[in-house]
Amino acid sequence: MPKNKFETKKLVFASLFAALTFVSTYVSFPIVIGYVNLGDCFVILSGLILGPYGIASAIIGSVICDLILGYAVYIPATFIIKGLMAFTVYILAGKKYSLIRQILAAFLAEAIMVAGYFLYECFCMGMGMGALASIPYNCLQGGVAIIASTVLYVILDKTKIVKRIKL
Repeated sequence: MPKNKFETKKLVFASLFAALTFVSTYVSFPIVIGYVNLGDCFVILSGLILGPYGIASAIIGSVICDLILGYAVYIPATFIIKGLMAFTVYILAGKKYSLIRQILAAFLAEAIMVAGYFLYECFCMGMGMGALASIPYNCLQGGVAIIASTVLYVILDKTKIVKRIKL
């Protein structure tokens, strides 16, 4: 049970971002080589806006989506990768924000995602070099997330919403 109003605010926004991460991962848009979703956009925004609470939000929303969509085999990787992504953004841009820091942090977070899933598929799932096939898709997914999270953060910042929810 939260002890004060500030702790309640942290829990509410962490829960909201976990839900946003889940829904934006669950809803996907078909493209030529598969599909794209905005889940990583909210993983990045979670780390950027909510800090340590955002790391938990990114993990919870992403892992639950893997479970619901039938990708339970990816849960161990998702837990680590999405947590590292949000942590990276928090450390590099969440404490001292600038647009350039956000873009660089998001780029590094997405590089972690691409490399992380490649390594997981290659070694843990036994796909070997067949895991290389997922790299172009994951790069596209990451690029969409970098652009979407940057645009969305700028909009939220201009409307003063970030200032009201930043923890």
